[in-house]
Amino acid sequence: MSFLEEITKKYQTMSIIGMSKNSGKTVTLNHILSMADEDGIPIGITSIGRDGERMDLVTETEKPTIYLTRGSLVATTTELLKLSDAVIEILEMTSYETPLGSVLLGRVKYDGYIQISGPQTLAETKVLLDKMLDYGAELAILDGAIDRKTSAAPEITQCAILASGASVHRSMTEVVKKTAYVASLFSLPVIDLYRDQIGDLFAKNTYGTISEEGQVKEIPLQTSLNAGKKIAVEFEEDTKIVVLSGALTGKTLVELVDSANNLQEMIFVVKDATKIFVPERDLKKCQRRGLNLALFHKSDLVMVTVNPFATQGYRFDPFTFKESMQAALKEIPVEDVMMGESS
Repeated sequence: MSFLEEITKKYQTMSIIGMSKNSGKTVTLNHILSMADEDGIPIGITSIGRDGERMDLVTETEKPTIYLTRGSLVATTTELLKLSDAVIEILEMTSYETPLGSVLLGRVKYDGYIQISGPQTLAETKVLLDKMLDYGAELAILDGAIDRKTSAAPEITQCAILASGASVHRSMTEVVKKTAYVASLFSLPVIDLYRDQIGDLFAKNTYGTISEEGQVKEIPLQTSLNAGKKIAVEFEEDTKIVVLSGALTGKTLVELVDSANNLQEMIFVVKDATKIFVPERDLKKCQRRGLNLALFHKSDLVMVTVNPFATQGYRFDPFTFKESMQAALKEIPVEDVMMGESS
């Protein structure tokens, strides 16, 4: 059984995340599309941001294009559809508006290259992923934005692939270390207490605390500046859960840990692994002091891909790079999408 056949037995939605710009995210997407074509698995795709253009609009360097085959489903915009040579049967015009036009849902009638860009909110993106499944896709893929890793969106996708590569850092050792650390965040425990109350706070994009008895206290913050200290002021003796909306930075986490008198009795909750921007050293230091950090949404990391080539002009030895990454990640499959070597 192929990798993708195994995936579709367990998951219906997937995100592709990049460790950095030019880490091989679009190449990874094309690799998955090729696998789906070989296995005869109907696929649907959309994107946070814009993907598939031949030239990077920022760096003015060539980018991998996206090729879709007959039967594939795609959500993109009216303006980008004009720039694509795949022939698309429009299934639905949505009410979602973007700077690149209205978002539409279509099915490929004739193979070709296409540019994709989806809705501007995760809620709208979730609607389209579900619609693709309704129209017959066995796997709906969300291609992430180039900036940071928030595009994993575990709240709307069930699994993720992490794309890493030489562009992350000039040192192979550092790339492996950074990637293994990000991968480890996906294995943090999922909170099982007071999920309704926590979900309400996340829905409001509000920080808050929850007592042992389930009492909720909202903590509105106008700015993330000194957020840790502002949140810690609200700690009480019976505070059990601290809900951290938005991104969690190292400075905020250290301030929270330094201010908590009953640290080992408290659980700090972030929405998902992609919201954690804490240096590994800081996180481990806080965990040694008794930090309990948990996720509200979990997305299983099912593969890490590696790209040994950097756009800056240097490269890693592909076999050493892949072997080193696999040794660091242990049970997570690693695949070199540039060289075609899989584990």
